[in-house]
Amino acid sequence: MENSESKLTPEESLLVIHQTIEKAKRDVQDNGFHLLLWGILVVAAGLVDFYMSQAEGMDNKHFAWAILPVIGVPVTILYEWRRQKTVIQRNTILKWYSLVWLGFGISLPMLIAFAVAQHLPPTQPIMVLTGFALFMSGVVLSFRPLVWGAAIVWAGAVACLFTDFLWHSLIMAIAVALGYLIPGFLLQRAKKH
Repeated sequence: MENSESKLTPEESLLVIHQTIEKAKRDVQDNGFHLLLWGILVVAAGLVDFYMSQAEGMDNKHFAWAILPVIGVPVTILYEWRRQKTVIQRNTILKWYSLVWLGFGISLPMLIAFAVAQHLPPTQPIMVLTGFALFMSGVVLSFRPLVWGAAIVWAGAVACLFTDFLWHSLIMAIAVALGYLIPGFLLQRAKKH
């Protein structure tokens, strides 16, 4: 009895893998929205926090960070809920990409809670975790701007080692502007072409 399944040549296998990655990239191009949304929110929160930290006599200097998830999480959930209505098929690459960011979203509040409980500034560990999520996304999608974005965010984390805590929110705002927003704009631009 002959095997009814046809075997792929190595070249055909590579082509299937390449097509799967390209489809995932196209699907994630819509997720350039997430990079832009969260990038804008983090940059805005970082700049507000930096300004308020420099101002004399300001209470609740770090309130901007508390407002960030109040805006970002509902917008993200609503966007994904609407987008899921139009997504027909999810491939393995897209699933891995989504799981990277799900893991990030689960880890981030725990990391922040730990840092605050230990009376440590959370900015640097947040940037390390963010860099990791960007790096993994870039690798999974074979999208180099995300890898470069990770390097920029990691460089910001290193810069925090050598600066006073008062500068951390500004460093984070700059690193995220370059590491999130530029790849997000590039994903949106690629979507239009």
